[in-house]
Amino acid sequence: MHEVVRITVRPDGRYTLYRGETPLIFGLTREMAFSLAESCGVVIERAYSIN
Repeated sequence: MHEVVRITVRPDGRYTLYRGETPLIFGLTREMAFSLAESCGVVIERAYSIN
């Protein structure tokens, strides 16, 4: 089974790379996140927190 690779961006601007539900890389720069999205087809999605 193929797990989806994605990047989330939190409201504070932190980017994290995930494979499925497993975080792989924390603290990506905005430039690195967008580079991965463009070159590898990785989706960037917003992460929301409910307070």
